[in-house]
Amino acid sequence: MNTKYTLVALIFSLFALITTAQDYQQCERDYSNLQQAVKTLPEEVVPGSEIFLSEAYLQSIEDGYFKGIPSGMKHWNYVRPASRKELRNENESSSELMGNDGNIYGLITTPSNVHFFRPTEVFEGEYLPQWKDPEMIIPLGLMPVNILQYHNRLFVVKEKRDEYIVLEVGGNTLVFYPGLPKTELVFDSEKVLNRIAEKQNIASTLLGGQFIVTNSANLHYRTRSVGLDHSLDASIDRLTIKVKDVVANRRETLLAYGEEETFYLVIDEESDFVLLEKGCVMDQQREVALRAQQEAPKAQENLNELLEKEFSQAELESKVWLMQVLQGRFQLKSNGKSGEGTYEYIFIDEKEDFVTCLKPQLDENGELGLLSCYTSEKGLYHTKIEVSIDGEEPIVSRRIPTLNEKSSRKRNDGQIVELIHFTDGDDMGIIKAIAQNADKPIMVSYVAGGSFFEEVELDIVYKEAIRDAYLYSIFLKK
Repeated sequence: MNTKYTLVALIFSLFALITTAQDYQQCERDYSNLQQAVKTLPEEVVPGSEIFLSEAYLQSIEDGYFKGIPSGMKHWNYVRPASRKELRNENESSSELMGNDGNIYGLITTPSNVHFFRPTEVFEGEYLPQWKDPEMIIPLGLMPVNILQYHNRLFVVKEKRDEYIVLEVGGNTLVFYPGLPKTELVFDSEKVLNRIAEKQNIASTLLGGQFIVTNSANLHYRTRSVGLDHSLDASIDRLTIKVKDVVANRRETLLAYGEEETFYLVIDEESDFVLLEKGCVMDQQREVALRAQQEAPKAQENLNELLEKEFSQAELESKVWLMQVLQGRFQLKSNGKSGEGTYEYIFIDEKEDFVTCLKPQLDENGELGLLSCYTSEKGLYHTKIEVSIDGEEPIVSRRIPTLNEKSSRKRNDGQIVELIHFTDGDDMGIIKAIAQNADKPIMVSYVAGGSFFEEVELDIVYKEAIRDAYLYSIFLKK
């Protein structure tokens, strides 16, 4: 069998393993019952029907969603008492009208958040508006109403036409002119409210849950519950969220997440992302890692052998099972750089993201780096590390200045997290030394300027992660 065919077979067997390792179908949370749009049907807004203002519409008004949107309407507003000439019906101004109360009214633009009007004593009983392109002129005697005062009030439809809807609420008459927004977005029938309540109850089962969300063309979020949708950066293949609130309305369901700032994940009829329960995924990953170890009892012996000598291409190909063991310990993720991927080690016991430790950084081409993470309340400003193995002389990394792009600081839960990315040989042989001595005590000193340093013992899980990444890089490069 030629080498090319052997490599194809090797890649195919690894693809099968990857598919198995990342097949989390049983962890998927079905959210289809949260996608359904609940619509107020035309037959539910007819004379005699009882309706309510929708929560989504009221929230839009309260949040100022309509500000900046052209109103498209003008209404008549009091200007002054009529003069004697005007009282003799000699007023010829087209921009002013005299009311039956003897006062002059002029046209002003209706605020964009006003869609309801109330009749006053000047109103003469004709609700039909006038059109003067591009605006609609509301009849004289109808004045704007702050609709927020009618929250949770029952409306009875008295008259419905294409141009307007007359409603009664608490003994008062109001007129609504369809346009922006449309009638079906403003009103809720009792049937609609019951269906929204059902959606809210279903959504509430997600409260407090932690989920992994896969990116897709229809994965949208907002910075507030009412506003414009934003698409997630295409380079991000997934995000992890903890649901801290849920908002269900007629068109969609919103999942609130985030720590310092709240974001809203949008679930609507177009959503096609996958929602995975994080706990289930972690259990699956642990099973994959444990199964890989159990199925190859001599894996450690072979890993040590591989560390001690150089293997030829043919010898490596004969150890496909060993590569499969290593493959089961990593998960390939996109790093957003022209489709390139990074292998992330699967810890059997879930570790915090920013504990003090050393972690391997392995890309899909086999290039290996080291991440130094130091976490404390006050910080250290460390610029290099020194690694002592079983009491031997320490191996010292290159110094990476704090202003270098490979060095960064951030805050996490009240702690200062210092990160240094050692790449292109910056580790000065530390990775290989740890890999070859993963079974021995290893001390790591995080060194700052002067004589400031902090020494900790490297946890076995990180020693094994570095060892496995070093070995896996050998296979990937071959």
